[in-house]
Amino acid sequence: QNDLRAFFDTAIAADGHIEVDAMTVEGGLTPSLVLSTTGALASSLMFGLNNANMNTPAAAMRASLGLPSSLPAGCAAGEAVHAQLLENDVTWSLIVSILCLGALVGSASAAYLADGWGRRAFLLH
Repeated sequence: QNDLRAFFDTAIAADGHIEVDAMTVEGGLTPSLVLSTTGALASSLMFGLNNANMNTPAAAMRASLGLPSSLPAGCAAGEAVHAQLLENDVTWSLIVSILCLGALVGSASAAYLADGWGRRAFLLH
């Protein structure tokens, strides 16, 4: 504890602020830093894009599947109707999960097919 007290006593400047030269930064932007930052930001962007793609047409898709997310205005509902709405939400969650799993399987299989048969054949046909 005496070492810590002595450290802060020597670090306090005349104006009361603490000045510590404990770390120096060297190098600036390196290619590894830029690549890892881009990868982290791109994955966040793709996650948001995936959610936006599913949320944008959600109302139309739920209506066509007969899965309303709420009651029409002015409708009084009992407990059975609220249970049905909860079941609709669970069904919709399953549909969204299947979409995400389908995207995962589709992207993995598309890469395999493109490597096996060539990318140009898929782009031209």
